[in-house]
Amino acid sequence: MEHTLNDYFRHQVRVLLSNLKIALNAHELDFNDVLKITILIVDHDSEKLHIWSEEMLVGEYITSEHPDSSSKTDT
Repeated sequence: MEHTLNDYFRHQVRVLLSNLKIALNAHELDFNDVLKITILIVDHDSEKLHIWSEEMLVGEYITSEHPDSSSKTDT
């Protein structure tokens, strides 16, 4: 079986998030149990970063209970 990546970046993101959701659900977990996701984007650019952020929000992987990493809290 040969594996190739789809040239369409949004499709790659959707597959990745779907597979991660399946793995989490197999252990009775969900994205609320995830502290951090680190990704490597080849040929990174602002368009790909926008797609990643958009899919995380549209796919409801990020909830209002989880502030984004750029938010700051008062100490």
